[in-house]
Amino acid sequence: MFKDKHMVRKKKYNKRDIAHELGDVLSEARTLTGIIGIIFGFLLATTFSAQHLTSNETILLTAALVCSILSLGIFSLPILYHHLEFPYPDMKKFVRRFHRFIILGFIPFILTFLFAIYLALERLAEGHGYVGVILIAIILIIVYKMRKMKVPK
Repeated sequence: MFKDKHMVRKKKYNKRDIAHELGDVLSEARTLTGIIGIIFGFLLATTFSAQHLTSNETILLTAALVCSILSLGIFSLPILYHHLEFPYPDMKKFVRRFHRFIILGFIPFILTFLFAIYLALERLAEGHGYVGVILIAIILIIVYKMRKMKVPK
């Protein structure tokens, strides 16, 4: 029947599993750092090449740049933390902390993505760029909700 949250057995990890998970998290952080670095480069190039930006577009471009820098910093934290604290006294604690860094970094990452999509679609859609952002946000929410759905066999 229903299990009390205190009665649920936690999965036991051995050192090899934790080390493998730590390697996965570090490789995710490296990948996400590269992706957000490329997005930041495009946004920075846009600030120098864009002409006749409205005040709203300038504000959104600045917000996207700030969010991308913030995301880049947060995604870099697991790598820096790994190098600063390498002989780990408690490996599970470090893996949990790395996961939290990655999850926290997705907030400014998604904001950067949505701001950039809005800026790209605003001129193409003649003032209706928000429709594209709303559609993409809805798709992201649906995919997030579907991640735990079981696929029938």
